[in-house]
Amino acid sequence: MYINTTTNIYPVTEQQIKQLNETISFPALFVPPEEYKYVFPKPAPSYNPNTQRVQEQTPVLTVLGHYEQSWVVTDINPEVIAANLASAKLQKNLQINKWRAEANQTSFTHLGKQIACDSLSRSDIDAVAGSVSLNGAFPVGFPNAWKAMDNTYLSLPDIDSFKAMYTSMTLQGTINFGKSQTLKTALTNATTIEEVQALAWE
Repeated sequence: MYINTTTNIYPVTEQQIKQLNETISFPALFVPPEEYKYVFPKPAPSYNPNTQRVQEQTPVLTVLGHYEQSWVVTDINPEVIAANLASAKLQKNLQINKWRAEANQTSFTHLGKQIACDSLSRSDIDAVAGSVSLNGAFPVGFPNAWKAMDNTYLSLPDIDSFKAMYTSMTLQGTINFGKSQTLKTALTNATTIEEVQALAWE
């Protein structure tokens, strides 16, 4: 990029300079007209994007005699920061709900086995539970076992053993709920976007 040192117009590209000076025949190795000076790049300073903004200023002429990019960091309006924080909290709250829903539909542990609890598996579990509740017995054809995620079978010889498995599933749901509530409490207490972003389902 270049700066027009006469008008202080910046940035100006090589192509724009050529278009503005159509009567000039430029050599293969571009050399701009005298009033245009190359601006050496300078990295933007570090800043907090949640509370600050960085903007490029008019390049400065250094003591070495060349122009260099110039940057300024300014604070964001406190009202804007508060609005951004509120928005971040709203989005994180929705994310926590999604995390909990995903956890509830993943798996639970029973007698050392991981039991699938996705929507299809949960419908099968609830169907057996419904038969037990309505008829006091397993549905016709029930194999008295449940296939775990490692493809082995968990023996369910009687209704009490099935109820114990169902209780394990319910317990996992309770644990997931408690975890989500802990995260939401931390979310309520968060005072910065960084604190909000740090909340994760681990």
